[in-house]
Amino acid sequence: MEYNAENLVKAVTLFYRSEAHQQAEAHQWLTEAQNSPQAWSFVWELLSPLKSSEVQFFAATTLHTKLMKHWNEVPEDHYEFLKKRILESIINYAMGPKLVLNRLCIAVDLNHLLLNPTKTRKTRTIPKTKIDTRVQSEGNPAQSIHHVQKMA
Repeated sequence: MEYNAENLVKAVTLFYRSEAHQQAEAHQWLTEAQNSPQAWSFVWELLSPLKSSEVQFFAATTLHTKLMKHWNEVPEDHYEFLKKRILESIINYAMGPKLVLNRLCIAVDLNHLLLNPTKTRKTRTIPKTKIDTRVQSEGNPAQSIHHVQKMA
């Protein structure tokens, strides 16, 4: 099945509203979609305010996953555009759902860390515990938005 917005919405719906066997199949397919190069494109359509909160959360999680594991797929001349799109998404979700906003704030933190590396592009990695600790210590999405505004 092709990784496009329509199929992804169906798979997310199936994941949240089906039995365990179907959930497992949907989860596997959604994980493959997240790891595909097409995810950089479909994520923005799925972040639409017209989509369900489950689909929006999947999109925000996909963006986070792509930044964590597939940053090397982003050409350097797209860095600023990507940062701008993430910041625009945070503004759009400032009033919630909080799960989506939180995931987007983590994504912008990742983007900031990746754009300001201390190592070369080929060796850039972000330690998961560092990011998780920072987000958990802040605790409040509003603080993350304040942090984002400082970075912009």
